[in-house]
Amino acid sequence: MDRFLKKADLSLRAPIRIRNGKVEERGTLFLNKKFFTKSKKIEIWTKSLEEKLRLFGLSAIPDYFQDPDIAERKEKTILHDFSSLLLSPFQKFHTLTFRIRIKEREKEEDFPFYLITGRPSSGIMGHTSHWIRKLNDTCPDQFCLIHKEVAKRLGIREGERIVIYSPYGEIEAIAKITDRIRKDTVFIPYSFGEKSPFTSWPTVNFLTNMRARCPISGEIAFKGIKVNIRKI
Repeated sequence: MDRFLKKADLSLRAPIRIRNGKVEERGTLFLNKKFFTKSKKIEIWTKSLEEKLRLFGLSAIPDYFQDPDIAERKEKTILHDFSSLLLSPFQKFHTLTFRIRIKEREKEEDFPFYLITGRPSSGIMGHTSHWIRKLNDTCPDQFCLIHKEVAKRLGIREGERIVIYSPYGEIEAIAKITDRIRKDTVFIPYSFGEKSPFTSWPTVNFLTNMRARCPISGEIAFKGIKVNIRKI
């Protein structure tokens, strides 16, 4: 404990209370079920990490936010500064991303469904699987899973071709009606593509925001998108 308290930079911020120069504890890491830090949690901080994260508008002590396209009104989210690209110091290879600032979401748009993606079947691993006819034949059509009550409300029938759209683009898919998905969510496989030789479908990636990247990894928010659907 003495060695910890002598650390010059307090890189591990103490989850303890100190009174009159003495540590007050009860044989546990915390008192009253909270740590004595600003966040009430263990805070791990270094000057080096703080300097790197400040380049992107962040801090070594996390300030939690929601992805911008799924954040609700008044919820913390991020705004990107698209005026210049920054080279991430956290990646082994060159990764470019943008500086951000955290603020509350001001308004919500009319995109009521969370979009989730995944493999369409156990035999399909990704886009290249559709270049093998036998594998493509197991799942030749891009589909969209919709809860049966939502489909009924929108007048969508099993097997109909529908449009799924976001603020960034739109695609088409075959409607599949189910009760094994949430009413506020739709599922579309990620494996299809417009250049596939047997069945051509514009990929679900057209619905994503290709510019709003994670400020650290440069990753696109593939799981942070909301969409709407309509009949053709």
